[in-house]
Amino acid sequence: MQRVLVAAVLLTLLAAAPAAAQDPAIAFWPHPGKSGPAAKIGPASDPAKEHEPGLVLVRLAPGVDAMEELGPDAELVFGRWWKVPGEPGEKANDALWRFAQKSSVEVVELNYILRLPQPEGSGSFGPMSGLGAKLAPNDPGYPLQWHFSKVQAASAWDRSTGNGVVVAVIDSGITRAGEDLTCRTFVHDYNAITQTSGSGAANDDHGHGSHVAGTVAQCTNNGKGVAGLAYSSTLMPIRVCTADGCPSDATARGIDWARSHGAKVINMSLGAPCNGVTWPTCSVAIQNDAIAAAAAADVVIVAAAGNEDQGTVGRPANHPDVIAISATGFNNVITQYSNYGAALTLAAPGGIWPWT
Repeated sequence: MQRVLVAAVLLTLLAAAPAAAQDPAIAFWPHPGKSGPAAKIGPASDPAKEHEPGLVLVRLAPGVDAMEELGPDAELVFGRWWKVPGEPGEKANDALWRFAQKSSVEVVELNYILRLPQPEGSGSFGPMSGLGAKLAPNDPGYPLQWHFSKVQAASAWDRSTGNGVVVAVIDSGITRAGEDLTCRTFVHDYNAITQTSGSGAANDDHGHGSHVAGTVAQCTNNGKGVAGLAYSSTLMPIRVCTADGCPSDATARGIDWARSHGAKVINMSLGAPCNGVTWPTCSVAIQNDAIAAAAAADVVIVAAAGNEDQGTVGRPANHPDVIAISATGFNNVITQYSNYGAALTLAAPGGIWPWT
């Protein structure tokens, strides 16, 4: 088992919630408190933070010819965002400053790495109680899924099981194999690392994304395995992570893919700690733009608050247009590892009993 913040656990209940709309043309820059070229450098741009070396992410001004301005090696991410190699031996700070001085550049930042939660420990689930007289799936693991009673899933299923809702799981991908996901409909698979699409393009070689997908939409009432919460929903597998982490450009590309291909809900159980700093100072410009565009398209965006036991929510969950979720344990108390703070939206069952 993984000690993760299962942000997807309330998706059935949240799918109809309105997202905070925001005009994607409204940028967060120039950086507050800075002027000149420094104002163009993204707020989280700190070379000490984990990032992909040897390149920068650049948002060009409208109408600029990217190939002429950035060279033939520049790679389009989405919109007006480009990934651009630095010069040989160039330090990150020097690359940021070089691009910030260009009149054609609106924002420049490093390609920061997000992380998936790591496996830790093991434990058994506590007994489930208070199931109610509603649907009681025949999946053998269902009586151990204590979180369903906590969110009144049986009553919620009388109103919706997620039918017609496309949930984009932006993660390490989803492995379609396995008898307890064979009932699911998958649409618009996308690998944001390789920029390939089609059936199986977002295959999961890590396991985390498949775990999240099962939490959302495991085949239910089929006499196998466990149940899923929004078990009639349609899954959109989007892979943005490798063994080396989840780069900002891939994550933003995945969010934009979900928005443009009909997702109604985006789940991101990944992130990076903010260490006491709040949004927008702790944010990444390219992800901010992708999130703002998705929110403006009425996509519900859910993300994990983080597992660092900090009093500030991690990014990108701290974005105002994202529903930030922390984990509660079997005792209805926030777990000892979950992040919390002013940017937290909800706390939902996600701990492993008897952990608290």
